[in-house]
Amino acid sequence: MAIVWSFKKFRPYLLGSKFLLRTDHKPLKSIQTNGDIGGQMARWLDLIAEYSFDVVYRRGIDHINADTLSRYCCSTFSNGRSETLSLESALCCPAKLRQLQLEDNVIAAFLRSDFNKTQNIYTSGNNEHVDILYRQSRNLVLKNGILFRRYDSNKSPHLRLVLPQVLIPQVLNLSHDKRGHMGYENTLHSIINRFYWPKMRVDVKNYVDSCPACCSRNDPSPKVKAKLVQNQPKFVLERVAMDILGPLTVSTRGNKYVLVISDYYSKFVDAFPLSSIDAKTISNVFVNEFALKYGIPNIVHTDQGTNFDSEIFRGVCSSLGIQKTRTSPYHPQSDGLVERFNRTLVNMISKSINSYEEWEDHLSAVVFAYNTTKHSSTQISPFELMFKRFPKLPIDVAIPNNQIKNADWPHKKIQHVLKETDANLRKSQASQELQYNKKLKELKVNCGDQVYVHYPHLPDLSRNKLARLWRGPYEVTKITWPILHINIGKKTTQIHVNRCKIYDPRKSYPKNNGIQNLISEKEREKPSSEEERENPVWLELQSNSKNFEYNILPDGTQPRRSTRIRRPVEKFPGYVEYLDNTERDVTSRPDSDSDYSPLLD
Repeated sequence: MAIVWSFKKFRPYLLGSKFLLRTDHKPLKSIQTNGDIGGQMARWLDLIAEYSFDVVYRRGIDHINADTLSRYCCSTFSNGRSETLSLESALCCPAKLRQLQLEDNVIAAFLRSDFNKTQNIYTSGNNEHVDILYRQSRNLVLKNGILFRRYDSNKSPHLRLVLPQVLIPQVLNLSHDKRGHMGYENTLHSIINRFYWPKMRVDVKNYVDSCPACCSRNDPSPKVKAKLVQNQPKFVLERVAMDILGPLTVSTRGNKYVLVISDYYSKFVDAFPLSSIDAKTISNVFVNEFALKYGIPNIVHTDQGTNFDSEIFRGVCSSLGIQKTRTSPYHPQSDGLVERFNRTLVNMISKSINSYEEWEDHLSAVVFAYNTTKHSSTQISPFELMFKRFPKLPIDVAIPNNQIKNADWPHKKIQHVLKETDANLRKSQASQELQYNKKLKELKVNCGDQVYVHYPHLPDLSRNKLARLWRGPYEVTKITWPILHINIGKKTTQIHVNRCKIYDPRKSYPKNNGIQNLISEKEREKPSSEEERENPVWLELQSNSKNFEYNILPDGTQPRRSTRIRRPVEKFPGYVEYLDNTERDVTSRPDSDSDYSPLLD
C-alpha cells in the first residue's frame, strides 16, 4: 500500500522515467513476477503497471535514510490547534475578535470595571495602559460587542479597532517587516489609521529601533561620536606615529610601500620606500633609518597591523625603552596625524610625477618640501622645531647675498620659539575641539547595555552594496572612555565608541492571553446581578448581543464647563441664558460612523 500511495503522490515525476524502488521488505522483489495474486493485490498491481521501475532490496540496518523518519519519536504532542492566532482570521471573524478583546488583560479590566469608579481605581498607577484607555473613554465606542476608538481625521471621521495585545506583534510585522522595513513615521502612518492601543507610538518606535535587519543596515542619525580630546605633546620625539602607505605602483627600484613616521610635537615627517612590510623589515628601518638618526622616541603609536603588533617589533621597542601603543580596531582616526599626512603626501606626489613608476624618485623632495613649510598648528616649520635652525632651501642658492643665516639658534631664541610653539599648539587644539564638538551628539552608554558594532572593511562584505555592516547586539562589560570593552563571542574586544550604537531590546507581548483583571481581589470576583445592572456594557458583552452599540463616557470624563458668569449680549439678551440652560450631547457624532466597519477598510 505504501508503494501505491507513493506512486500516486509522485506520479508527475515518475511517469515516463525508469527508476529504482529501494526497500528493506524482501518479498517485494517478486511482486511483479508472482502469478498467484488476486483481489486487492491484483488491483494494486494494475495501478503500478504503467510505471517502469526495478525493485532493489537493502537490509534494514543499511536502510537508515527512510527508517530514521519512520521511527523518529515526537517529544511533544499537538492537540491540533495552532497556538498563534493569525491576524487575518481574527479580523475576518467578529466573534473571534470579540473574544480576544475579552481575554486581553487591559481591555477586559477596563470593560469589567464600573466606569463611575474606574478613575479612582486606575489613576493610582496600578496599570498605566488601563489609565490611558480611561482617559480616552470619551472617544471609545462599543459596536456589536467590539471596542473601537473614534478618529476624526481631516478627510472623514471613522473608527479604529482597539487591538488586543496578542495581535500587536502581527500588526507590527505586517506594517514594518513586510513593507520594506520603512522608518518609524511611515510604519506608524500605516497603523494609526486602522488600529489603536495604549502607548502605540512607543511600541512602534521600539519595534522599528529593535528590528535586527534595520539595526544591521542603518547608520544612526545623527551619527553619535565621542568628543574630541587631544593630548598635547611637551617636547620633540615624546611621541611618534607610524603607518604604512600602499601598495602603490611598483617603482623603478622595485618598491611599492612607504613607511611613514611623524613626530607629534614638531610635525616632522620622514618616509622610507619599502618592497616588503614584514615585521623584520620595518624594525630594521625604524632602528637604523630613524632612531639612530633623530633619536629614540618615548612612545610609538601604530595601528593594529600584524607587522606593528608582532613580537619582533614589540621586542625592539622594549629593548630601546619605548612604550608601544596602538589604535582600536577599524578606527584609524586614533592615528590621525600620520593618516592626514598620508593624504597630503599622495596629493603632492601625484602632482609631481609624469608616470606612476616615478613616485619613489620624488618622495624625498616632497617630504623635504613638507618639512620646510610652516605648519598650521605650530606656526613654524617642522624642520626648524626639529633641528633648531633655519633650513637652507634650493632657492637660497640662487639668491646672491642671501641674508638668511643657517647657523644653529642660540639658547634664548630656542626657548622663545618653544614657548610660542606650545601656545600655538594649545590654541590650535582648542579650535579643533570646539569645531569638532560643536554639533556633536555623544553616545550615552553604561555597563550592561547592548550595542551594535560597525565593521566597515570586512573582506567578504565591503565590496557588496547590499552588505549589512553592523553586527550585534553585544554586551558592554567595561568602559574606559572612549573605549568600550565588549563581549564578542568568547573574548572581550576593545571597540571605540564611534563604531557603536545603542540597541534597545524588543518589547515582548503575551502569546496566550487569559482573562486577567488588574484590579483588587474584590473587583476580580464575578459581578453580581446588582453590579451588572450598574454596568450595562459588561452585561451586554456577556449576552453576546450582535446589534449593540454603546458610547463609553463615564461621569469622571465629562467636559468641565466654565463657572464664570457670562455677560449677556446687548442685542440678544436671552441667547446666553438659553445656552446655559441647554444640555448638549458631547458624544453625538455623524450618523455615518454607525455604519462604518474598519474591518472592511
